[in-house]
Amino acid sequence: MRFSQPRVGVALGSGAARGWAHIGILRSLERANIPVHVVAGCSAGAVIGAYFAAQSLASIESFAVSYKGIRDTFRYMDFAPRSGGLVAGRKFLEFMEGSLTARTFSDLKLPFGVIATDLVHMEEVHILEGPLLPAIRASVAVPGFLSPLETGTGKSKRQLVDGGLLNPVPVNLARQLGADIVIAVDLNSDKAAEPAKSMAEIMARSVDTMRERHKALNFGTHPPDVLIEPVLPEFGFFDYHKTKEAIERGQQAAARMIPEIQKFL
Repeated sequence: MRFSQPRVGVALGSGAARGWAHIGILRSLERANIPVHVVAGCSAGAVIGAYFAAQSLASIESFAVSYKGIRDTFRYMDFAPRSGGLVAGRKFLEFMEGSLTARTFSDLKLPFGVIATDLVHMEEVHILEGPLLPAIRASVAVPGFLSPLETGTGKSKRQLVDGGLLNPVPVNLARQLGADIVIAVDLNSDKAAEPAKSMAEIMARSVDTMRERHKALNFGTHPPDVLIEPVLPEFGFFDYHKTKEAIERGQQAAARMIPEIQKFL
């Protein structure tokens, strides 16, 4: 006899523009009446996860579907090569300040955690409390593209970048937040095996290579109960304007796994 409902957590992975697929996945879970009690996010998953944990998914979804082309992407890029990355990230923070009402983790409706990577101590960082927007800003800081977030002083100084370098799909963080059942979302399971041609592609492929190795290692020690893998092979880093397609692919991927999820409930 089952006396209590298991706590369900989602581990939303990194993936740049592919992150819009998280919206479709979360909507599919809602439609299937699958409860989500805790949320862990990395990079793009940290962004979408924050809105979901704030019960404001409609806000980011409305913004996402308003994209009309790649020019809209560049509107949110404040180029500053001397900042430690190609983009400083101020416009990104301004956008979140205007569209997300929560300012601290305690303002959220669901337990939420973010993954970042500390380049000073070369370790995975779990951010579970305090100011929310800087934590998300740290988690999305792809090295070379978005400047790192620096915190602390002396021996406590940290230089935080994209959590996907060490933990692209944070199953362990979802467990830490109290999840009995973890639904993991891997946005990068279908990367096309073709040679990189430009410097940008080589840099992106280098990061992807690290992510894939760490994901495999992490899944070995912290396997998810259910793994959702949207099919997104043609989505590049800057393809944020392909919103509707990404959301639809997310819905399709989640729909395929709903029967498997329901076995645990």
